Amino acid sequence: MNHHHVAVFGLGTIGANVAKNLILADERLDLIVIDSDKVEERNLFTQPYSRTHLGQPKTDAFLAMIYEVLGHFPERLATLNRRVDEKFSGAREATLLIDAFDNFKSRDLVHGLAIKSRVPVVHLGFSPDFIATILWNDKYVPNQAGIEGRDVCEVRETSWWLQGVVAIMTKNVLDYLQNKKTASQLIDKNFQIKKLDF
Repeated sequence: MNHHHVAVFGLGTIGANVAKNLILADERLDLIVIDSDKVEERNLFTQPYSRTHLGQPKTDAFLAMIYEVLGHFPERLATLNRRVDEKFSGAREATLLIDAFDNFKSRDLVHGLAIKSRVPVVHLGFSPDFIATILWNDKYVPNQAGIEGRDVCEVRETSWWLQGVVAIMTKNVLDYLQNKKTASQLIDKNFQIKKLDF
């Protein structure tokens, strides 16, 4: 794999799992992860943290989790315990931005950062009816429409499906890093993948 610098915004169900998968795929990857949240009980169902990480900043918990898996800290992994609206100067050097936030304000800021820096951005979103979309660049426009009911990322019973979708997202990102090809996709509850052309 060529040398890449990837920034992951958000260390929840999407960001933490995709970032972990990317490190396992290539420890030489320059990876920076950005989040200002702490690990909560409700995160344990679908995020790669354990009870020992409760109350810790997600950036610290992510480093600890990676160390537990690998037995060492990857040389090119960096963490920023901050909100996306605080100064982030690494976007222009990035090969790719991964938007893994779960709120409009942060998504909108990452989207604007991608446009300003002219760096590709990819977003993965879920719906309660087991539909996921992977959207690249101008195919994704943040909106303020909320989803009624419980967040699918906090439901233990959906963990198996979310992990499958995250694996598909990881492959999508790796395909881009290796071949420079973007593919916006829709994934259904049976993991059938449909290419989105619009």
